[in-house]
Amino acid sequence: MAWGIWDFTHRADAFRVVDVRMPSEPVFKLKEPLLGRNIWALHLPDIAHELRAQQPWLKDVRVVRKLPNIIEIQVIPRRAVAQIKLDRWYRIDGEGVLLPELVSPDTPGLVRVLGVRVGRASLKVGAASPDEGLQLALRVMKRVQSSPVLTARKLEAVDVSDPAGIRLMLDGETEVRCGAEDELSSHLERLRTALRAVQEERLTVKYIDVRFQDPVVAPRT
Repeated sequence: MAWGIWDFTHRADAFRVVDVRMPSEPVFKLKEPLLGRNIWALHLPDIAHELRAQQPWLKDVRVVRKLPNIIEIQVIPRRAVAQIKLDRWYRIDGEGVLLPELVSPDTPGLVRVLGVRVGRASLKVGAASPDEGLQLALRVMKRVQSSPVLTARKLEAVDVSDPAGIRLMLDGETEVRCGAEDELSSHLERLRTALRAVQEERLTVKYIDVRFQDPVVAPRT
């Protein structure tokens, strides 16, 4: 009985692929045509591996049977959270995976990572960077963005050129001077107090230095 079912499904014309549904972006190319082949005879993991290699920056590529006779290619992209300047600006996800290049360095919603001394040759699209400077910047970004400090503020840049003196840029106009990563919690609490005072005084601020017990606030003149 089981053999009869297997033989039927692998021979019946009803299970011959009549359509391969590809995403509009990104573009994939199949090494071998799937149309006309039996849908059960296809080894989907091999096809997915082949397509994933063409666009390594994707989080995953899935190949799905839509019975009786359609194959669908589904892509799961990585979410860009920041951008970094190499030979040009590139997007990166929260794990430090390099994504395809950007046209503009001012893409809304992407934090600029500054001060990372890593060359383009050492990074590949789709690969996670082990660079400690980049990973430091991403850790700092996550902690700042999840802090109550930014309730009404926007983090635009993280500068880790000096790991002992991390700098943040808020709202495109206020620089925040912090210490090292292990001091960040206390420094963010000081920043929260300083920003509250700035808001009450309605000041336009050039920078806030939270490395001191009493933060230094420099108004913009």
